[in-house]
Amino acid sequence: MLKHFKRRFGTLVEGEGLTKKVYFLNEKGEKVSPWHSLDLFSEHKFVLQGGIEISRNNIAKYEVNLEEPFNPIMQDKKLNKETGKNELRYYAQFPLFNYGFLPQTWENSEEHDVRTQLKGDGDPLDIVELGTQPIATGTQLKVKVLGAICLVDQGEADWKVLCVDTRDPSAKHLNNPSDLEKAFPGKLDSIMLWFEEIKTYDGKPRNKFLGGVEGPELALEIANEAHREWNRLKKGEFKSKGYWLSYLESPTRKFSILPDFPWMISSIKFFMMSQAAMKVGFFLCFLPCFLVLGLDLADLVTAGNCGSSGWILASFLNFKSKFILGKT
Repeated sequence: MLKHFKRRFGTLVEGEGLTKKVYFLNEKGEKVSPWHSLDLFSEHKFVLQGGIEISRNNIAKYEVNLEEPFNPIMQDKKLNKETGKNELRYYAQFPLFNYGFLPQTWENSEEHDVRTQLKGDGDPLDIVELGTQPIATGTQLKVKVLGAICLVDQGEADWKVLCVDTRDPSAKHLNNPSDLEKAFPGKLDSIMLWFEEIKTYDGKPRNKFLGGVEGPELALEIANEAHREWNRLKKGEFKSKGYWLSYLESPTRKFSILPDFPWMISSIKFFMMSQAAMKVGFFLCFLPCFLVLGLDLADLVTAGNCGSSGWILASFLNFKSKFILGKT
């Protein structure tokens, strides 16, 4: 019997049904964004890090939510036209692969790509994991890049990176699409047919592929390009469209060049309290001097409000006026 691979890091499931959210956790048990916090690259050229959204042989349509804090994995919803209520979305056919994403990537939906002359779908790059085992939703893993295919979905470029989990027994024998065909004859054709037809069950047009099956070198170029576009997105070169772009692991601290406001407010309060304490100390220290010299207490108040330099000036003028010029 096939079994799921053991997860390298943890997940936290909150809610159920329409509100179910699968969060990624780091080694400390803290929530992290799988889109932003996971690294894309590894120590090997053709090995990238990724995450699994949909386990093989699971028809529930899960994906990383780009707008929710920490970008949890959530099941897609669709509107029931008869009831007017949202329902969970399911595929009409089981996928023949583990479906996931590459972190720190973004298919630019604002500009036309030079290679395809199409805009991207505005999501992280997809991975099609072709190993021998189903992999659980929320699993973080390293994948060996084998190639890529470009799906045209409703006029948008939607690249799929073909890969295999580095822990899978087949990984050491697979390096490119040719090796994939030898090891699993006809599997890639079946997967491409699945992508072409899957949305027709929802009454949408049939998808198509642009070009053929590309090799690992080009797939790596596409991943690098998507990583550059993600960097441009986080720098604010494009409208975020509601994306959660935080890198500080807190839903109250959005991506911004401005300082954290609670910290700023605390600093201002501390400064004001310090100024008040200094004024009290000023009055207690210099009150005897003013009384001996016969200066008015009003001058002491003025000096305290003006600071030490103000006190020196005010004291000199008042002393000159009363004792040197003999004025009262």
